Amino acid sequence: MSNDTPNFRGHFPLTNRRKKGNKKLQKWRYPQGIDRHMSTKKGPQPKIGYGHKKEDKFKHPLGLKEILIKSKTDLEKVTQKDILIRFSSTIGKKKKEELYKIVKEKGLKALN
Repeated sequence: MSNDTPNFRGHFPLTNRRKKGNKKLQKWRYPQGIDRHMSTKKGPQPKIGYGHKKEDKFKHPLGLKEILIKSKTDLEKVTQKDILIRFSSTIGKKKKEELYKIVKEKGLKALN
């Protein structure tokens, strides 16, 4: 999201619920029902235009494309330089160290 985009929250008065399920309440839901009126005091409403540019979608905040690596063969297929590498959580410590050496040789950036 860009810095000028407001943080849209739905269910505005219901934030003091159980914290475990609070993330579900942070999604935007348009208020429905005859008693759930929403004024401008409660916060901004989303409009058309609050989106990302198509070329900026699915990118890391650094502005580079991110690739998930699960094995050595996945890493050997990578040829581009402007890519960030993220290792899968299923890879063990030894294998991750081996793959990290290959990443350094290729001159790529690894996130974890």
